[in-house]
Amino acid sequence: MRAYRSQKVLCLLFISLAAATLNIIAEDDANDEFRTWRARGIPTVEARLLTDQGLSLTLETREGKKIQVPFDRLGGDDKAFVRDWRQQHSQQSFAQARVKVGLKPIEVPVAKSRTTLVADYLTGPELAVIEEMNLARTDPAGYAQYLGAPRKQREGEVLSARDEAIEFLLNAKRLPPLAPAKALSLAARDHAEDTGPKGMTGHVGSDKSTFSERIQRYNKSFGGGGENISYGVDGARAIVIQLIVDDGVPDRGHRKNIFGASYKTAGVAIGAHKDYRTMCVIDFSM
Repeated sequence: MRAYRSQKVLCLLFISLAAATLNIIAEDDANDEFRTWRARGIPTVEARLLTDQGLSLTLETREGKKIQVPFDRLGGDDKAFVRDWRQQHSQQSFAQARVKVGLKPIEVPVAKSRTTLVADYLTGPELAVIEEMNLARTDPAGYAQYLGAPRKQREGEVLSARDEAIEFLLNAKRLPPLAPAKALSLAARDHAEDTGPKGMTGHVGSDKSTFSERIQRYNKSFGGGGENISYGVDGARAIVIQLIVDDGVPDRGHRKNIFGASYKTAGVAIGAHKDYRTMCVIDFSM
């Protein structure tokens, strides 16, 4: 999975919701119903739904074996079962869920301070995403506390995505806050309203539009920027932490967008998604 980021080049940054990052449903809330699952490329298996990571599921057999299955490989009946399961849990708040970064649960404290932003075209949760990114940009070392305590690294050990993100934050320079931009938010909303109900993922719209083309509908002078998309995650802090950790994205393209020194504005749209329940589109500009 690659991500590109420059003034004139389209940023195709795909979100990876792996088991090692933010789980929608914790093992404590696993479904106890054992049923037959069928998926392309995977032998038919009798198992229960253990955890739901959005783009993939973890199943557990009666023998205790855990199997990772991409959602898009499931058969129609299995997808319907998962959608019903997600709908039943749609009211579960992020604060009540066991949120995991790496392999350890973390606490999610209330932010010490927030910027005072006003944008009547944004909902409260959408504005909170910009405020949360600003909290990280203006005080990255302070924001590291929300990812948990850094783990002592053994000699020769490769850092986990969470610990690598903590190290990045502790050494990152402070950046100016992002200002909300209506054109960016409208472009983000177009993409959420287009792809969410259709169950699409990625940065290309059903009309083949790129994120820069969507922004240019509202700002003809747009010269470059980036786009992040989060699926299946509730709450501003959960969304921003997920994108900063960026597990599964080798070049940390989502993190680079949040900490883009040349970016001055951002737009956000949160919407429903057919398969992943919720999605958040964030567009950035210089």
